[in-house]
Amino acid sequence: MRPISTNPLVRIISPDDERYQEIKNVHDPISRKQLLKELIDRVRREEVLIQYINPSFTQPKLVAFDLDGTLVASEFIHTIATQGVTPEVGKELRRLTEEALNGAKDWSHNYEKRVALLQGTSVKRLENIYQLLPLAEGAKELIASLKNQGIKTAIISGAWSEYAEYIARITGIEHCFATRWELDNGQVTGRISGPILSPEAKWEVLRQLAEEHQILPENILVVADGYNDLEMMTHVGSCILLHATPHHPLPLMKCVQQILCKEFTN
Repeated sequence: MRPISTNPLVRIISPDDERYQEIKNVHDPISRKQLLKELIDRVRREEVLIQYINPSFTQPKLVAFDLDGTLVASEFIHTIATQGVTPEVGKELRRLTEEALNGAKDWSHNYEKRVALLQGTSVKRLENIYQLLPLAEGAKELIASLKNQGIKTAIISGAWSEYAEYIARITGIEHCFATRWELDNGQVTGRISGPILSPEAKWEVLRQLAEEHQILPENILVVADGYNDLEMMTHVGSCILLHATPHHPLPLMKCVQQILCKEFTN
């Protein structure tokens, strides 16, 4: 059982050892958002998971997942840059993607520029790319476990909706919210059709979903890896930060499952 505290709790978890490395109450006079930024920095530097828990959190009734670097051990647009476009376009796509991953100030504008670079790209080509992206180890088992416990699940991502919906189907996730790209004659037009799921929009979508199911924010857990997830993470009861990549195939989702099933001991 996690200790009772009036302060947020941070757990640093080693997937390799399958045990907690560190448990500490947060006393420093630092804003929640700033602390979460620092924790994201750490998961991008080290092979660890970090759980942030607000004092009001007990157990989740809704778990919301980011997509790239979380459920999927890769970055879709970055992969397109190396496999689906010309070298010149690929170079600019990689630059913009890195800018976004590092917390671009105007995330939506950055995203629009990336999609514009994909003008004329075959939808079939993009499907072939995302269908080969590796899931984080244990993702399907985790979702099945959550559903067995009656916990709602959702993908909330700025990624392309067709890609996000595909991952939702193969993992069994109930709800999926992502950004729709305009398509014409089997190709990407380079334009967005509908709202972009910016960091602020992601939290608004999550808030509305929770309200629809009469779930309080303190009973929401977010599993994510990026600065564009900060708005969601700042407002919920708990979040688990991780960074899944094909170069570090850690059993990340297995660890998340053990956390949620309370199989870890302090």
